[in-house]
Amino acid sequence: MKRKTRFLGNRVRISLIFLLCAIVFIFWRAESFSQQNLNQVIEKIKLEYADVSHISTKELSSWLKDPTKEPPLLIDSRSKEEYDISHLEGARLLESRGEIKRVLKGIDSSKPIVMYCSVGYRSAVLARELRSQGYTNVSNLEGSIFAWANEGRAVFRYDMIVQEVHPYNKGWGKFLDQVYHPTN
Repeated sequence: MKRKTRFLGNRVRISLIFLLCAIVFIFWRAESFSQQNLNQVIEKIKLEYADVSHISTKELSSWLKDPTKEPPLLIDSRSKEEYDISHLEGARLLESRGEIKRVLKGIDSSKPIVMYCSVGYRSAVLARELRSQGYTNVSNLEGSIFAWANEGRAVFRYDMIVQEVHPYNKGWGKFLDQVYHPTN
């Protein structure tokens, strides 16, 4: 009987250890899933919007610094509330498809345009829409303003450099370094 009790005691211990390991693994996996890295999101967007041209933050930064190249029209496809916190220097706000004609009035359809939002989803949708309307030189900024800021590149509130970016919401805000979250 004592041997059977010891055997059951060992089985219980092993089961408890296994259960504890499973719980730790589940919490670790859930945390790593919720902390999915921005590069994975970028790759997913590039796959889902393969018909849209994409440009890296490094490429855009170099382009903007090159005086021999025509600068692109930067279009921010976030909300006014997000844009008012910060945006890329010189960007125009385009919150919805309905505003395309107003924002792009008089813009040649071959002018280089770079769209961005928080991580690249909303801007990819609008970049696709612009292409369908005949704009031939439209790109989506990979990782958008979150990647731009996370890499230490300047963001502006009107013509002042600021250290804040609207995190969109708690879920998407995980992809923005905490130092850029507004303090209020």
